[in-house]
Amino acid sequence: MVLSPLIDGVQTTLHLLTSPFPPLPSTRYPISHPLFHSLLLPPLLAVLLVAHLLLTRQPRPLRLALLPLLLPALLAPMRIRYDPPYKAWAYAHGLAATYAVFKAVEFAALREPPKKADGSQPGTSWAEAAGLMFAMRGLGWDFGPPKWRSLGPDPARGEFARGVLLDALKHYLAVDAISTLFLSLPRPPFNPLSIPSLPRTLAPLSPLLLALAFALFIQCGITFCYDVLTLLLLLVSPQRFPPRMFRPPLFRDPWSTDSLALFWAKGWHTLIRRSFTFLGSAPSFFLLPYCLPSRHPAKRVLDMLGAFAVSGLFHSFALWPLAHELALRELTGFFLVSGAACLGEVLWTQVAARKVGGWPGRVWMMGVLFVSGVPPLRVLAGHGLFETVYFERRASVCRGLLGRWVGR
Repeated sequence: MVLSPLIDGVQTTLHLLTSPFPPLPSTRYPISHPLFHSLLLPPLLAVLLVAHLLLTRQPRPLRLALLPLLLPALLAPMRIRYDPPYKAWAYAHGLAATYAVFKAVEFAALREPPKKADGSQPGTSWAEAAGLMFAMRGLGWDFGPPKWRSLGPDPARGEFARGVLLDALKHYLAVDAISTLFLSLPRPPFNPLSIPSLPRTLAPLSPLLLALAFALFIQCGITFCYDVLTLLLLLVSPQRFPPRMFRPPLFRDPWSTDSLALFWAKGWHTLIRRSFTFLGSAPSFFLLPYCLPSRHPAKRVLDMLGAFAVSGLFHSFALWPLAHELALRELTGFFLVSGAACLGEVLWTQVAARKVGGWPGRVWMMGVLFVSGVPPLRVLAGHGLFETVYFERRASVCRGLLGRWVGR
């Protein structure tokens, strides 16, 4: 039955909401693939409903009144027990649930629906609402600046598909290699950010090296999933999803950028930038018009710091299913440090009359990211993120070769 997962998800969600809260560890449900997917369906359908109401230009109070439907998205992950092999899926569940909440708040607060990329008005069908809900990059929609420059003519479909397939294989091997490294690290309560095989003189560099490995792991993991989704869409509906729908690349060589502002603006992925910038601009939208002119520089500063703060809150809220804490100081603090550093680059440009760039800019960018990235990484590793088995042994090349040392 097609609706059975949805019915199971609604019933399970209602049972979870009516159970005593906060739940004891012994009363939490063990995670399973059917439970994971069924719990995501109700909040996603709630976001779809709010998106459809936005496209049909329903009153904003009505859309805001539906936001309590997203309550299961925040409470349900707290009642799930994620055993060590599935620790990372707890964070994935938290990210998906938090994404649903953020998008619903965005759709409920907008005055008018965004236009299509060609300037036309969007349709009012449920398919159009689903497209808006999953338009994480904004491709095909006018989400405002920055505008992507023309990347030239589209490659042939077969050539593009082969390139995506090779890219997926490359990132699969990278994810497999780095996750195998993580499985070989000490388990909590021992120091999870130590590499036993490093010489004693290099041991203090273990946290920074693991921060770099984790950043590469995130980049390769997200790109691998994106490549697989691209191949599926090209296979299922090649006419509706031409190669230009997937350009520019998700990551634009972030480690070659020579400033922190360029890293976050162009190098790193921009999957949820729309929600961060929209929700982050709320303080200046509501507060500054009463005390400062609309184009005052303070608005730009507050908008930029607000976007980084919302990004930090997004990752902090998503942490709850994994750690049962928000770790605001570590996770939100990491993004606020990046926001303050980007503001420092703007001040440097005005004072020194030249932009941050070159090798000094690259060293500055990596120094800020990796030094400020150690505290949140310590939180994630301390709660067992490195214990996750991402690929079964028969599907893992590195664990098949190094199984004697990894032990899993």
